[in-house]
Amino acid sequence: MAFDRKIVLASASLSRKKLLESVGIKPEILISDVDEEDSKLDALSPKDLVIALAIMKAHSVREKVSGDALIIGADSTFEFNGKSFGKPLSREIAIARAKEVRGHFG
Repeated sequence: MAFDRKIVLASASLSRKKLLESVGIKPEILISDVDEEDSKLDALSPKDLVIALAIMKAHSVREKVSGDALIIGADSTFEFNGKSFGKPLSREIAIARAKEVRGHFG
C-alpha cells in the first residue's frame, strides 16, 4: 500500500518511530516544544492529559511542516489509582513510584 503524503511524527520517541517503520512508514521526526510538566495540565484526568498532549504536540510542529503532511502527535502515561505518572525525572522519583505501586500487581 503506497501512501504519498509525507508523515511527520511530532515526537522524539524511538519506540513510536520504530513502530511506524515496522509497518513500512518512514516518518519525518519533528520534536515538539510542548512542556509536558506545565502545571496547567495537572487538573486533567490521565485520559484527558494524553489526548491534550498529543493534540498540543501535533499543533506545535504544524508551522515547521511544509507541504501536505499527516502529522502524528502522541503521548502515553502510566495510570495508578486515578493518578497519572509521567516519565520519572530522577532516580529518586522512580524509586518512590515503584514503592507506591509495589504489591498491587501480580
